[in-house]
Formats: sequence, structure tokens, C-alpha cells
Amino acid sequence: MKHKIEFKILIIDDDLKMINGLKSFLEGATVEHQEYYLKANVDYVYIDLQKSTDEEDFWVISKKTLNQLKQKSSIDYQLIYLDYGYTTVESQNQIFDILKRYKSPKIDRELKGKILTVKDLKQQFTEFIVANFPDFNFDNTFFNKLNTVVLRSYTVTNDVLGPVIPERLNNTRACFPNSSIITLDTRQMYFPHEFHDNIYENKEWGRDFYRHFASIHSLEIFKTEAFKTIADLNKRKIVKRTTLNISLYAGIIAMIGILTKVFIDIGLDLFGINVYYSIIFFVLAIIILLFGSLGIALYFESFTQRIIKWIN
Repeated sequence: MKHKIEFKILIIDDDLKMINGLKSFLEGATVEHQEYYLKANVDYVYIDLQKSTDEEDFWVISKKTLNQLKQKSSIDYQLIYLDYGYTTVESQNQIFDILKRYKSPKIDRELKGKILTVKDLKQQFTEFIVANFPDFNFDNTFFNKLNTVVLRSYTVTNDVLGPVIPERLNNTRACFPNSSIITLDTRQMYFPHEFHDNIYENKEWGRDFYRHFASIHSLEIFKTEAFKTIADLNKRKIVKRTTLNISLYAGIIAMIGILTKVFIDIGLDLFGINVYYSIIFFVLAIIILLFGSLGIALYFESFTQRIIKWIN
């Protein structure tokens, strides 16, 4: 009998094609081992940006996206695929124009509000919740729960957002303080320098190739995390069985001790009345003690062998 377990996954990205690619590989994917059967159930939040009403040329996360985050924030996701930076076509054009006009990559003031990151996502979500839902429990959101975050980030030379490690990793860790974080610098992982310009930049299908590669990679990460989950479940099961067996041993030893004492006491009481019956009770006490001890020893050896087999 298989134990069916729903493995919940959340995708957070500003690229609908990437979201659809990840979903096509992950939705319904399964992992089986021994009595466990894990099946992926995929949710997503599309990061939609809109122009700020307060500051010109500033972009903010839309109310629709923030509401979607709120609706999904209390769900216990085991795995979160997280894109680090968020832009629109228009804001990208603004960024490219700024990069042409400034030689230094340290132009935070000029780029502020034109490219958003995970830090902005957490900050704007928090501000949205505080302003509209004062009784909302932040501790119960996936930002603060125990889960695994796969930080996918594409870097370029002198990237204005900084390197994946340590800058982007530290920023993400600040937003997901209780999560285990897997970092993917996909530019470095997928495209050696000579391939990047020839494939990603110059081919019509270059970015679709990148999305496809990232989707395949995501499936392998899911399988790894699913097997970790199964391993944790087995550990818990072993601990429960160990506790039960230790309690059982203690109970059996106590019963053997009580029965042995009872038969010895009866034998002593009968010793002056009927030696024959007294000897019978002494013999029964010895038999209970010997066979009880032997049975416990054999059972303990069998249990120990199962533990060693599981560890190996």
C-alpha cells in the first residue's frame, strides 16, 4: 500500500513563458520509493509590474500580484522556484538606455524603481499587507516557513544587481530566513562564454532554449528534494519504531521481573508446606527468567540489524 503525498511547489517569476515551461515539466511529476509516492502539485505567481502613481519612471508590483501572493502565502510549499529580478519590456528599455549613458555599474540611483528584486517583492508585499490587513499573521507565510527556495538568477558582466554569491544569496536569505536556499547562476551554468553570444543573444530561439534548459533542471531539483523528503519520513518512522520498541522492551523486562518474583515468592511460601510444589514454582521462575531474557536478546538483535540495514 503506497502512501500518497502531495509535494507542493510554487513558482515566482515575471516571465510567463518560463512559468509555463516549468509547469509543463513539474506538474504531475512523481517520485516513488518503497511505500512512498510523491506527486508534484504546482502553483505560480506571475510578477506583474505597473508604473507607480507616486514617482515618475518608477515601477511597482501590481495589486493583483500582491493579492495573489497573499492568497498563496499561507500554503505549505515544500519547494519554491524563485526568480531574483523583475522587469517589463518598457523598464528594460529604460535600463539599457541608462547603461549606455553611464560607464560605471554602480548606478543604483538611476536604476532605482526600474528593476525590482526579491527584496522589493518582500518589502512591497509587507507594506501592502500592513496597509490593508492589519491582523494578518506574517509568521504563517512562506517567507518565514521551513522550505527550500531555488534562487534562479541570470547574471551578466558587471551586473548592476551584483553577483549571485554573496550579494543575491544574502538578499534572498534575508527575505526567507528559515529556508534552505539553492542558488543557480544560470548564465554561468548553462552558457560557456563562447556559447552565450552565439545562442542566447543572437538566435531567435536562444531564450526559449534557455527556458527549456531551466525547466529540465527544475525537474531534477524536484526529484532530489522529493527523495530528501522520503528520507526524512523514513527517519521519523524509524524514530517512532525505536521509541515503541524501547518501551516494549522495558515493559517485557518489567513483566518478566514481576512474574519471576511472584513465582519465587510462592515457592518460598510453599517451601515449608509442600516441597514438591515449591520446587515447581522455583523451576517455573527460572524458565521464565531464562527464556524471557533469551527472547528479548533475539528480538533486540533483529531490531538492531534492521536499523543497521536502514543506515547502510
